[in-house]
Amino acid sequence: GLAAAACGTILVVLALQLGRSSDADRGAAQRLFAFSIFYLFILFAALLASNRSDRWSPMLSAGATPTAVGSAQAKSLPRPVRTAATPISVRTDEV
Repeated sequence: GLAAAACGTILVVLALQLGRSSDADRGAAQRLFAFSIFYLFILFAALLASNRSDRWSPMLSAGATPTAVGSAQAKSLPRPVRTAATPISVRTDEV
């Protein structure tokens, strides 16, 4: 939150400077653009750093097996295959 507040404040100040600048002054626009890219990098880095927890580590280890009740692997059920030779009937009362 601290990184977002600090960078957000700087972003607003740069936007206000851009609003007050003349149309011929491109420096304010370039500073705002460059800082917006830096702002996103800092924001995502702060989010990544704050989300460092051990809840995903069992899934990332080499020999881990799923321990959840509902496994991510679903059973493969046979499905009818429709080919170009299969006739498709359309009922006229549905149209």
